[in-house]
Amino acid sequence: MKNLLKKIALTLSLVVGIMSIPFPAFAADDEKIVKEDTIITDKFVDPNLVGTSNSKGIMPLNNYGESQVTTNYTTYKTVYVTPTGQPGLGYRGGSGATVFFFSSGGSSTNFTVTINSAPFTFTAETGQTTSSGSGYAAAVPSGTGYYRFDFIKNYTIKSKKIDVYKYNVYQYTYYTHDPQYSLSHRWVRI
Repeated sequence: MKNLLKKIALTLSLVVGIMSIPFPAFAADDEKIVKEDTIITDKFVDPNLVGTSNSKGIMPLNNYGESQVTTNYTTYKTVYVTPTGQPGLGYRGGSGATVFFFSSGGSSTNFTVTINSAPFTFTAETGQTTSSGSGYAAAVPSGTGYYRFDFIKNYTIKSKKIDVYKYNVYQYTYYTHDPQYSLSHRWVRI
């Protein structure tokens, strides 16, 4: 009887030992599994099912019954900013001078865009003058009078609206934004 109990105990300890060893999960050839880190836990997401519907509602992303529906938006905004460090009276036209600016630094200005009927505020740096002969170069206009330099920042803001559901019941919405801009300039006569 002791031998039988020893064999059962040995078998159970082997089974428990084998089950505690981590092993990688593999998808079938036609499945795609993507690892997505969250604060709660690591979860595996099939991107083909995210935000899709079945007869019971939105497909859950994990064992907690959470699911997300993502909507993408692209917004365009032109922002005019005046770099800091320019002469108070501006640059004299017709001087033939070339001035240099950095597009970052200086002070900052806020601008607002509307995304999906909701206002969002972003910050644009004004830039600053540089005396080192590097940075963004611009020739002072040849006309008479004095001029101020402005950067034109043409923003393309890619946003994602993420609606979170738990067991198909809406919980909350949050947004992520990726603002990028192209750069040009203008001279404003003072």
